[in-house]
Amino acid sequence: MAAGSLGTPYLLSSLFECQNLSGTASDHVITYHGRYEPRHQSYAAKPKMIKTGYILECPLSECRSSIYYSRPSLADFTRVDQPILKRITQGLNRNLSTLKNISIGTLAEQMYTRAGLQLPSKYFSIYSQTLAERSYSYSIDKNHSRAILSCNELSIAYSIAEARKKNPWSHGGKFIPSSFEDKYIPGVHLHGTIGKASPIRRSIDSLAELSIIDSSVHETIGAEHHAFRVAYLAYMKGL
Repeated sequence: MAAGSLGTPYLLSSLFECQNLSGTASDHVITYHGRYEPRHQSYAAKPKMIKTGYILECPLSECRSSIYYSRPSLADFTRVDQPILKRITQGLNRNLSTLKNISIGTLAEQMYTRAGLQLPSKYFSIYSQTLAERSYSYSIDKNHSRAILSCNELSIAYSIAEARKKNPWSHGGKFIPSSFEDKYIPGVHLHGTIGKASPIRRSIDSLAELSIIDSSVHETIGAEHHAFRVAYLAYMKGL
């Protein structure tokens, strides 16, 4: 079964006839930390080209709850806080085939992440993808066709504050922090909705023929995207 982090609990609640099933969900949040000006232009975070593509180095926090990454900051993105304000209005995934109203700063980031092309830039935008553990609660009522999701803003705010404390680019170079510390972008990486403590977990484990392979059963993925973790596990198992 692979119906998604909320779709799978809903289907299982119908399968096992669970009334008013509820639980929590974890997510990733994208945070903009500020603008960084390295002391030397031979910046270490340049893409490393390999035969099959390129590698972008992204340091992890000590507890592996946040992954940090830099992007070249050009044109309008050289102004502090402009990257996060653009992201809030435009979103993270811009289609490069639709160039109308796209900013040069956004285009430079897309070239960097999708093609490994880094344009000369004096500044870099610093972001992090942070695990917000059990930051949502959900409930499935039999009278509804979908799960009802509610957000725990305090939990997300705490995760963001911890990520800002451990920003590896806050030392060694000129770093100007963002003044919008409360703003973030939902990662849309919901996972862990059917944890070990879920009331239907015992019913799932009792059915040998039922296998769940989506993000609903992944509780400890850290800062990485759950799709990456699933792909890695599949590779290690030779699937």
